[in-house]
Amino acid sequence: MRTTYTKVLPIPRILLAGVALLATLVTSVAGTPLEVKKASAAAFTGFSQVAAGVEYTCAMKTDGTVWCWGANSNGQLGDGTTTDRTRPVQVVGISSATQIVAFSGKACALKSDTTV
Repeated sequence: MRTTYTKVLPIPRILLAGVALLATLVTSVAGTPLEVKKASAAAFTGFSQVAAGVEYTCAMKTDGTVWCWGANSNGQLGDGTTTDRTRPVQVVGISSATQIVAFSGKACALKSDTTV
């Protein structure tokens, strides 16, 4: 059995500005092309980490909140639904994250109290 480890590194400020460019990209959710709706640059400010899963992405803001968007068939966006999202939605119940990781159909956050 092969184990793969992923290390999430803080994103330099210059790259965080590039996250706003995501709004112009086209992604694929369940094989159907989906245009990511344009969002204001303000919606993509204050992030310190980004983690990409399979067909979804999560980002942690410097205030400890976590926001996710993309495919959500397993509830991996953490908004209490299984609805795919083209814009970031805040993960319910996470306000003190210090690290995030995304993989396959799941995402996790390490909180400041050391719980996951």
